[in-house]
Amino acid sequence: MSTFSTVMLNSNTLLTAIGFIMYLRIIQVFLKKSYRSQECYRIMIHIGITQCLFAPGTIINTTRVLTGANFWILPEITTKLFPSESRMEALMSVALALNRLKVMCELRYPSAIHTAIVAFAWVFGIVNYGLLFSPWYNYYISDEDYLSHYDMSKPLTATMKTMGSVLIFCCSVLQLVLYTIIVAYIIRMQGKLSKKLQSRKEMNILLYACARFLFDVVPVCAVYGYIPVPNTELAHICVLVAYSFNRVALQPVLYLLLNRDVRGDFIPRRTTVVVKSVSVIHRK
Repeated sequence: MSTFSTVMLNSNTLLTAIGFIMYLRIIQVFLKKSYRSQECYRIMIHIGITQCLFAPGTIINTTRVLTGANFWILPEITTKLFPSESRMEALMSVALALNRLKVMCELRYPSAIHTAIVAFAWVFGIVNYGLLFSPWYNYYISDEDYLSHYDMSKPLTATMKTMGSVLIFCCSVLQLVLYTIIVAYIIRMQGKLSKKLQSRKEMNILLYACARFLFDVVPVCAVYGYIPVPNTELAHICVLVAYSFNRVALQPVLYLLLNRDVRGDFIPRRTTVVVKSVSVIHRK
């Protein structure tokens, strides 16, 4: 392994660990009543938990490559989370896009639809993860490679891979349609926007959702679905670093850049205790 590769892998491990810690803190912030009382933040909590599932596998596998350490069955257990995480995140992102459509365009329909999508995403992900431990379907990282692969020798792998690709592609297209409708509606309304549409908080959430779509879903689908990756060590490491940044570190950065409230709550504030002194004057 070259010195450059070693530096890149160490940097990827550090970046993923920092992003993971930041993401956990942001999820903790979202669990406050002032945030979780809003449906959009509840959906983003689920997305955050899902994306955090990517971090352990990346850290463990990169450390294994760098040190040659034996982590028993941990690499296998954490690596199999990758395909389930990507499918779950795609479905939950559709729920977030629908939430933005309902709020920004002031539509009236049951929010239970969004809840059902999130619940289906968890069920789908858990079933997919369980099947990866069966003799019919597998996903792994070999000792000679930095990237994870589907085991096409298993009878169900090709079918499950195709289903996953179609699901992510359809979710991406649906998100694009929904965000296009929202932007078109806002442009059309212009000065007639209600107070809800003019809300800074609502607009920041919309900007976050659109940014996630542009910087996360589209590149991931392009790299893993349509653009062949050169079979070189450097190319594989670059893809690994870019993908890790997309899945773990990018989201906390977007939250902190686009949401002033989250930025203010991210660092715990010290409680200032004000002590009042009372002077008692005795007159003789």
